[in-house]
Amino acid sequence: MRSLLDETTVGPYLIGRNVIPPGPVRARTLAGGVSNVVLLVEAGGTWGDESGRTRVVLKQARDRLRVADDWRADPARAQSEAAALRVLHALDPDTVPAVLDDDPVARTLTVAAAPPTWVTWKDRLLAGDADPAVAGRLGAVLRRWHTATGGDRPLPEPLEGTDGFRQLRLDPYFGTAARRRPDLAPAVERRVAELAARRTCLVSGDLSPKNVLVGDGDLWVVDLEVAHRGDPAFDVAFLVTHLLLKAVHLAGQTQQAEHGGDRPAADGLRRCLRAFVDAYGPG
Repeated sequence: MRSLLDETTVGPYLIGRNVIPPGPVRARTLAGGVSNVVLLVEAGGTWGDESGRTRVVLKQARDRLRVADDWRADPARAQSEAAALRVLHALDPDTVPAVLDDDPVARTLTVAAAPPTWVTWKDRLLAGDADPAVAGRLGAVLRRWHTATGGDRPLPEPLEGTDGFRQLRLDPYFGTAARRRPDLAPAVERRVAELAARRTCLVSGDLSPKNVLVGDGDLWVVDLEVAHRGDPAFDVAFLVTHLLLKAVHLAGQTQQAEHGGDRPAADGLRRCLRAFVDAYGPG
């Protein structure tokens, strides 16, 4: 059985793989970690001074997800994510982190860390900062990805399989819905068959606001462990659904309007939804 890395072991591991320089290392576990161990690692430089410091994020795929149910998934998804990030970094280098290392034995992936001032788009949205410009940039990014990887363009072999998508999306999302609502099962199962059959372009499979990092007018999309050649409609619907659910969550709350006064917080999310769809739509 593979050993899972932690804050005490990740430094020597990354030094041994020549990802970070020898010397003092600081590591801390990042939020989430349901399907992966996720560690921010800093090395080199002088503490308190960002210049000259190496900052990386290591992800290690869990065989069994950290949930109450016995939910298992193939840890080879770490290498699928590495393949997807490399494809997208070559295509659009400012929209995903650079891959620094991937280890098919330990099932790890190490990428460049975002600047320390960046936050998730989810945090901004729930704080009432619903900027349609971010949504528009994301829609344009997704359009470029889907267009550039569509048709007969070859993708790395790990991205041609759909095991991760089935284990982490189709079975737990659609399968659970069909079991709990047998009256809806036929419609759900038809959609699953369509998703499995349509192999159009590289699909993220997890395009939600928590996986979009924003700051300094830029954004990164992260967490592509279920990326695969599939149905581009899934990415669009996944993001739209998250925005709609946040609008429901914020119903009744208000936020400061740009020109003074208050407005319903959900209105900002609806503007984001429209900006995303409009930017994705052309082409």
